[in-house]
Amino acid sequence: MVSDSLNKRGINIRTSHVDSLTSIQSRLGKYFIGSRKLPTREVLDRLSCTDSTAFNIFAKGRQEQKSGGILAFVGAGITTVGVFVALGELIASGFSDEESSNNGVTILALGGGLTVSGLVVFVTGKNKKDKAVNLYNKTLDIKKRSYSWYVKPSTNRIAVGLKF
Repeated sequence: MVSDSLNKRGINIRTSHVDSLTSIQSRLGKYFIGSRKLPTREVLDRLSCTDSTAFNIFAKGRQEQKSGGILAFVGAGITTVGVFVALGELIASGFSDEESSNNGVTILALGGGLTVSGLVVFVTGKNKKDKAVNLYNKTLDIKKRSYSWYVKPSTNRIAVGLKF
């Protein structure tokens, strides 16, 4: 088929409107439709098609995840430096009678604080992304709702109703 050969080349063609209105599942921080893993660009595209609020929340969550990851990585590096400085101070204080400074412990505490706060920001960003996908799925459920009307005659009246 033409669409299969274009898909192999990286060109996506939506073959039906129903496919574009499929809900997205989240598993371990990855997003899927059925068994197909969605790239972040496609998730953003789907969110932007239905609800700009979901798109904005997802984009903010993605940015928070990036910032949190960088902050945690820098904190881990500072923690590693703090460990070596503290070990150096410990070894140096073992060979002298002078009172040593606690620079290593201070650096270690600073690095640990940055690492923990980076992980908190990262998890907050992931939760925002999941919230955006849930909002998208709820929006799809509202759009997919069907309604019908009915007539129920009885002996002395006729009832007309609307089912949602």
